[in-house]
Amino acid sequence: MMLYAEKLLGKRSAMLAAVSGRSAVRGVLRLGVAETIVHTWLTRLIGDVSGRYPDLSLEIEVNTTPTLCERLLAQEIDLAFVVAPLTAPELRSRGLCDYPIGFLASPSLGIGEGIQTIYDLARFPIITFPRKTQPHELVSSLFSQPDVPIIQLHAIASLATMIHMAVEGLGIAVIPTAIAKRELQDGRLLLLSTDLRVPKLVFEASWLASPDALTAELIADLAVKLARTKAPKDDGE
Repeated sequence: MMLYAEKLLGKRSAMLAAVSGRSAVRGVLRLGVAETIVHTWLTRLIGDVSGRYPDLSLEIEVNTTPTLCERLLAQEIDLAFVVAPLTAPELRSRGLCDYPIGFLASPSLGIGEGIQTIYDLARFPIITFPRKTQPHELVSSLFSQPDVPIIQLHAIASLATMIHMAVEGLGIAVIPTAIAKRELQDGRLLLLSTDLRVPKLVFEASWLASPDALTAELIADLAVKLARTKAPKDDGE
């Protein structure tokens, strides 16, 4: 059994080597991307792909993880960068990166500098990811404790809109801190201190296991290397 597995791995390595040349990788790769990746290192990946594989074109769709998973299983996209884990047996995955989630608010809300409890935060509208996504479910469950007042929870499909709403003082955004670096640096948003903890968003590259998936696997490998150098280290969140 071990010998058979080693032979399969050897064949896989040979196939990847055969198609990894600049002229051998060509055509169109349909890539689905969660928006957090768009706001962090996607443009760098596009540049790397263009430089390494000039005959390969990318068709990029930005959407939520549930939608991208459906489209991947329906063979409507070839590769997806999504929130882990996708568990369908026909999928292959590689870990990409993870991003801490923070509670971000405009100084105009007048929230103090001390540690904010769930009751302090519940006084304000909460802005986060759209329904049926993992972050939305986590945030919703966090504020669904019996003794916590019912909150106004805004589910937004656009991260840029979430950031804009938070800057305008329309609520507290519960989003990856990495996508709001500029707003945090110039003081338009503050990272609140709180005793609440939302798990990091963990991302993976996923594709359908198939003899035709070698290009997807090559781009996934390229994304893994890039993500691990560009994703932020633990920032204390």
